[in-house]
Amino acid sequence: MKSKSISSLDMRRLAAVILFLTGGVLLAVILAKPEITLLPAPAVTQPSGKVVR
Repeated sequence: MKSKSISSLDMRRLAAVILFLTGGVLLAVILAKPEITLLPAPAVTQPSGKVVR
């Protein structure tokens, strides 16, 4: 095997795998926790326990 830099094809494949894994993890988290959405939550819970709307 030649010790040369990683080819662009390998870089693209690696980027695709990373994107796929990241997307899968995000999807799993969103499906597991329906309250977590990409939109800002309508109610924010403060450390004191009060719910501010």
